[in-house]
Amino acid sequence: MKNIFLLGLLIFLLPQRNAFAAEDTAGRFGIGAVLGEPTALTVEAELQPRQSIDGAFGYTWGHSILLYTDYLFHFPGTFSSDSDFINQLTPYVGIGPELRFYSTGHHAIISNNDAGTVFSARVPLGLGWNIPKSSVKLYVEIAPVLDLAPGLDANLEAGIGARFYF
Repeated sequence: MKNIFLLGLLIFLLPQRNAFAAEDTAGRFGIGAVLGEPTALTVEAELQPRQSIDGAFGYTWGHSILLYTDYLFHFPGTFSSDSDFINQLTPYVGIGPELRFYSTGHHAIISNNDAGTVFSARVPLGLGWNIPKSSVKLYVEIAPVLDLAPGLDANLEAGIGARFYF
């Protein structure tokens, strides 16, 4: 029953308006979720038509709670194709900090105790699709992550997400 309600809500909200028309979209706010590594609730605030800040609070498969934020640069109109869908895809790149809070043992290279906090830098690379005539954006993202403290390590995060914009 819960899934039917969510599907109905999604069908109702999708056609409501075109949130990503050619006009300036600065100041818009989106909320959604990303599935993958990490799985998280996400938000995005558009600062300018080609720049935004996003953030997430979620869980990683490495048994940690995660918080991150990124400053993103969007490149609309990058692709030139006969396909309207391809032309609507917008690549983006960003940089930002990440904190992971572990409650059980982590990689030996990072910490020798049973609990810990890891501070990292991440560089998300993604591809977004603003669904025409709706307030929904779908995206896929991959982010190399460099753990900086308490020790050095490297990770790779990836996910598929959706956000609803107000």
